[in-house]
Amino acid sequence: MSGTTNNRFTVVFAGLIAVAAAPVVRAQADTLIDPPSIASVSGRLVVTLTAAPASVIIGGQVIATNVYNGLYAPPTLHVRRSDSLELTLQNGVGSGQSTNLHYHGWAVTPQAQGDDVFVHVPVNTSYYYQFQLPWNHSEGMYWYHPHPHGFSESQVLGGMSGALIVDGLLEDNYPELVGIREHVMLLKDIQLPGDSADAPKTKTINGQLNPVITIQPGELQFWRIGNVGADSYVNLSLGGLPFYVIAIDGNVTACIPLNRWGPQVCPVLVTQYLLPPSSRVEIIVSGPGPGAYAINSLAVDTGPDGDPNPQVQLATLVSGGSSMLAAPRMVAARRRLVVPHTTRATNVRPTPAALKYAAITRRDTLVYTEDTLTNQFFINGKQFDPNRNDTYAHVGDVIEFTIINQTRELHTFHIHQTDYLVTEINGQPANSVSLQDNVNLPYVVGAQPGVVKVIVPFYEPVTVGKFVYHCHILEHEDGGMMGTMVLLPAAARRPAAKAAGATRSRH
Repeated sequence: MSGTTNNRFTVVFAGLIAVAAAPVVRAQADTLIDPPSIASVSGRLVVTLTAAPASVIIGGQVIATNVYNGLYAPPTLHVRRSDSLELTLQNGVGSGQSTNLHYHGWAVTPQAQGDDVFVHVPVNTSYYYQFQLPWNHSEGMYWYHPHPHGFSESQVLGGMSGALIVDGLLEDNYPELVGIREHVMLLKDIQLPGDSADAPKTKTINGQLNPVITIQPGELQFWRIGNVGADSYVNLSLGGLPFYVIAIDGNVTACIPLNRWGPQVCPVLVTQYLLPPSSRVEIIVSGPGPGAYAINSLAVDTGPDGDPNPQVQLATLVSGGSSMLAAPRMVAARRRLVVPHTTRATNVRPTPAALKYAAITRRDTLVYTEDTLTNQFFINGKQFDPNRNDTYAHVGDVIEFTIINQTRELHTFHIHQTDYLVTEINGQPANSVSLQDNVNLPYVVGAQPGVVKVIVPFYEPVTVGKFVYHCHILEHEDGGMMGTMVLLPAAARRPAAKAAGATRSRH
């Protein structure tokens, strides 16, 4: 079987069910339970999230932690393009910490009552979020989580994170697959009572340890998978079974040309996929022959100064029952996707091909460093200051960032309100098949730092305002590895430097 790789996945060019995986034997376990769902009605999603202590059961242990609405796997919030979100966040966090809510990956306003991470909601108070999604917003999986600087890691590590879905991905891109069984899978890490600080964190799916996922041979299923934990990496493997990647970080994947003049592969077929903290992937799985197959997070080398991330079993895929004929539906979907879709042209995000050849407005460099003795983290020699404006852009700008990791551990680069195209990793073409909002940064090897180049479009007027970019390993973000971005209207003049003052609090 031939293949090619990039930093996120191993691509294979083979039939989906032509690659066999060895069945595994497992003890009786619970069936995977999807989070509950709340969907918009008549163009409005009205919901209340209460952050407060609750007792949850993980791996047979009763754990007291702060979660949303009493659930370690809180409601999945479903919206459609042009819908308005009306969300009341009630802060009852038991530690007395302030909190807020970030709508990770959404191209919405960063200003007041929108995705404003500079708001800090004091304990025993509430905050009302109200904003509208663009009519052409990209469809797929996103997620919500707290983003109060200094408390982000502890709150997300405790379980405060859930899924956001902009519906329509299959309908607008894979209508042949509409109606197949769907799962939402929240991958979280947690430090269980009794675990040492240096021990690997425990990984769960929807709060469950090694649950069973059932499938029939030949059945197609749609899995929305998000690494919505605080610090850990997930290198997803279905026991060697190949699976189709149809969206990355809420962006539908483009076709891969087999060569310069030859046919294209649509969508991307892989055997494993790397999910750094905060990344999402949406996949199509075909049921293998009868048996049980291990779904693993393979080991990830996070660097000499990184946290341990060994291989663990996340779940077990159990295939059984009568066989289903999946091939005709998948073949039809693949054939049709070779032709670009009109829906892609209207997405808020540009296609990878369009962005690759866009005119670059300017080029900037971001350098990641850290002090391992004090556990402080820096971008361009500075720690996060909400009162400082680090980077400016105007609507219509396209900026190429060169991100240099000068540390001996992995980091990531995430930016709010927009996505980007990864073009180079350590001097090699990235061959990206979609835009993304989070990328892995290789660590220093010898004297060579890890270097990643990305092209970031600032096309959307709705995202005018102040937001942030940062490492999404939340220990590093809380430790200072975050900067501010100010997006100005196209014709606006850049303001003069402002003296430090009080940051925004509750509006």
